[in-house]
Amino acid sequence: MTTSAVPTQRVIHKFSSEEERRYQSLRAQIAQELPDLVARGRLADEAAVEITVSGALRRAIHLSPLTIDELGKLAAIDGTWIDEFLTGERTLRSDVLDRLAAALGFDFPPAPGEFKVAAQSAGANEESRPPNGSNVSATLIWTAWNNGSHLPSGAGYGLKVPIVDRDAHFNREWTSVTLELPGPAATSEVELNIAKPSFWNETCHELISQDIGRWLRSSGLAPWPPGQPPRISVEVVGDRRFRVAHPVR
Repeated sequence: MTTSAVPTQRVIHKFSSEEERRYQSLRAQIAQELPDLVARGRLADEAAVEITVSGALRRAIHLSPLTIDELGKLAAIDGTWIDEFLTGERTLRSDVLDRLAAALGFDFPPAPGEFKVAAQSAGANEESRPPNGSNVSATLIWTAWNNGSHLPSGAGYGLKVPIVDRDAHFNREWTSVTLELPGPAATSEVELNIAKPSFWNETCHELISQDIGRWLRSSGLAPWPPGQPPRISVEVVGDRRFRVAHPVR
């Protein structure tokens, strides 16, 4: 049996003078606030990747399921302070940092950042180690990337690595790195090429793979709204090896 399609009807509502006034007021407010919101988001991304104790605490805040207001109540501080701390516009006293850490269940490591120097494996040499000269375990935050096509095949997707992470955890002498991607049944491994000028310049520095695209799409992380790529928590698990942990809220 066939059914005929119901024609779509366009409904046009003419604003009253009051509705038009409110509409124009909201548009003006959005236009005024949007550049500041974008700039603050960029500041928060940059501050979160600092290899410092504050940077580690910022990453813990980003990973927490608590809202800023909920965290502020638990730590007995104004949520505005936390917001400004996330963008690097405010520093916090040590007692405030302690309360934030306690509210998050965050343990400060013995060294700045959440980096822990691991014992060097037998036979490892200087060429196999990251540029900072040690094998480390760390949690990083990278951003999903796409070349603008958002193909269902997964082609054109990747992860953008912050320059500070690239310089701290990658070695120019490496030709590739291994990325572990979580799956419903098992973890898959992807070998990613980094022996290319674009990875080491100041603008691109993406790890690109169709397998990453398939994982992003199957995880419901792609495609994303314009200008809102998801952020991904990534762990350094060894020389030339990284593991995707989970999306960051």
